[in-house]
Amino acid sequence: MLKLYHPRIATYGLQVDDEFFVVDGGHAEFGTSTIPDFYRNYVGASSMDALFLTHYHNHHLAGIPGIIRFFGGDVKHLYTPGIRPSKRHWPQEWADIRQMEALIDHYGIAYDHLHSGMTIQGHDSALSLHAIHPHRDWITIPGVTEEHPNGRCGLMLLVTYGKFRMLFTGDVHVFNDEHQRRSHWENHVFKPLADILGDTKIHVVQVPHHGMGGVEHDWWIETLDADLYLLDGMPWNQATMVDALNRCQRRFYSHFAVPQAWVTGYLELHANLDGTCHKQRVDSSVRIEAPEQVPLGSDVPLTSYAYAVSRAPRRYEAYPQWPDHYPVERLELVWELVAGSAHLIDCGHGSARLRPQTAGRMVVRAHAAHDPTKVGEVTIDVH
Repeated sequence: MLKLYHPRIATYGLQVDDEFFVVDGGHAEFGTSTIPDFYRNYVGASSMDALFLTHYHNHHLAGIPGIIRFFGGDVKHLYTPGIRPSKRHWPQEWADIRQMEALIDHYGIAYDHLHSGMTIQGHDSALSLHAIHPHRDWITIPGVTEEHPNGRCGLMLLVTYGKFRMLFTGDVHVFNDEHQRRSHWENHVFKPLADILGDTKIHVVQVPHHGMGGVEHDWWIETLDADLYLLDGMPWNQATMVDALNRCQRRFYSHFAVPQAWVTGYLELHANLDGTCHKQRVDSSVRIEAPEQVPLGSDVPLTSYAYAVSRAPRRYEAYPQWPDHYPVERLELVWELVAGSAHLIDCGHGSARLRPQTAGRMVVRAHAAHDPTKVGEVTIDVH
């Protein structure tokens, strides 16, 4: 099964068995801790097989350095488009690029550019990530680096898993002229897509530029003909996209509450090899990790993975004008020794330590402070 996670704007996680991929890093505000903490502790990813940057735009790029710092040497590969924006026109983006590349060197992360025709193969032979865009010939065009980070610069990825297909558009939609936009998609998006898709169809599409208001969308929505479209922008720049999706009678998801949205909040989507997929509620159970057997005298660490959607609204610190959001946050736990003789010490942040006083069977339980029905339990044999 392929699992898709969307914890924040401009970042998506893909998990198949023991492999984990992340597309884009989100805002710096969240890339420092919130996003990587979600991926490691909620998703359970101990490493990233690949981290993809679709384009050098601040809210996709700025969270990448924080993710690299958090995972460190556990990020195995970073892929980016080979076309960068102008240093003169995009100074903040270039500050983030320098920071990202310094961390790549520091941790020895493999670093490559992707262009059309290239494919990343998963350990599971059913999984492939195909680069649809940018066109390989554009890498060497003089002056291309003066362009907007979107447009020709964006990396577009088609994920195939058995019969399931999902398209990350990389915000490839920013052209001032409608005719130019259509021509670009027809020649450099639809054609390479058709070569890979054959007689199959796309099931899920992450829409370009988070909804991008003021642009006609019906033509590309109907051409892709997907089952589900994912929006992750602000309500005010989604209006045109929402109207088009409703006109085309398409199902869609939004990170924020907008009219007719399929689901709001956090997305966890499970896709099967036969092409079917369904949404999964964000799990709010409590999981505890500890060794099964320890010698008497050991100081036993207990680690919990306990998350739920916050009941209290928050503001984006860097963007106070944005709507309230309800983050996935670590649950406050109450620890309890159910069986055995030991000192149980709550270390905070979802962790504890057990110091057994006698040999035998120890049972430790933890429940959410605000909801005792959310319980996790672990058994440890002390010898």
